[in-house]
Amino acid sequence: MSCDLPDQLFYSNRTISNETLEWWRSQVDKKIASPAPGHSHLEEALKKLISKINEWKKINSDIAFYFRGTNFDPIILENAFNEYSLQTPWLYYQVRDVRTYIDALTRTAKGKIENYTSSFNFLKHNALHDAMRDAEQMCATTDQTLTKHR
Repeated sequence: MSCDLPDQLFYSNRTISNETLEWWRSQVDKKIASPAPGHSHLEEALKKLISKINEWKKINSDIAFYFRGTNFDPIILENAFNEYSLQTPWLYYQVRDVRTYIDALTRTAKGKIENYTSSFNFLKHNALHDAMRDAEQMCATTDQTLTKHR
């Protein structure tokens, strides 16, 4: 699901920085994903996200939320939740960084597995693909660590 950009710009407090626009323009020649079909209002998408997270919490109440960095995506999402008077579905201590997880287990400072090949046709800058690739690398790192310690 992707959110309707004009809706966010005209009917909410969301903004776009010129730096961000320039960065996306510089990506034109690179293989990146097109937006997913079917746009929705941001509030609707946030409510669906909260609903899904609440389903996961029923399975495991001791849940952590991994982001590629803790100072960008979670902050933007928290701001959006606040704008629509929605409770952020995680607590401050549940936010984790994928890069730290990988670095701690590989004893590196790269935040990723070098030359990692995804098990699927990875499209750069597709939020779902980015999350799937991060999850794969976390699993691969965990597997490598467990294998070493057997």
